Amino acid sequence: MSRWLRIGLPVLIIIGWLGLAGVGGPYFGKIDEVSSNDLATFLPENAESTTVKNELEKFQDSSTIPLIVVFESDEALTNTQRTQVSNVQNALQKKNSVAGDISPPIVSDDKKAEFVVVPLDSEADLAPIITDLQS
Repeated sequence: MSRWLRIGLPVLIIIGWLGLAGVGGPYFGKIDEVSSNDLATFLPENAESTTVKNELEKFQDSSTIPLIVVFESDEALTNTQRTQVSNVQNALQKKNSVAGDISPPIVSDDKKAEFVVVPLDSEADLAPIITDLQS
């Protein structure tokens, strides 16, 4: 009897486990149909976070990817450097992969850096524009 329990019980447990996995396994992949990872779905409609999320959707476009280009210096940016930023901005605007208007330069409080946000077409080949920016 003890030999049967020592060998038979683990075998029965394994067979039962495999049987349940064979039946239930395909249904486990369907959990995403009834579950949600969007945290806003768990908040009330009048919550500030939900309101902000709904307002942001008006400004976001899934067909573009924001590229943030930062220009920095050890000292405050000179007028010559700021002109160069404008020149780069104008050159970027002419690229085919840019989908929309580039933001005006945003200057840091210490005036040692500026950045612009470039909306890139999410379907475009981004390698050429990244290579241009790195040089």
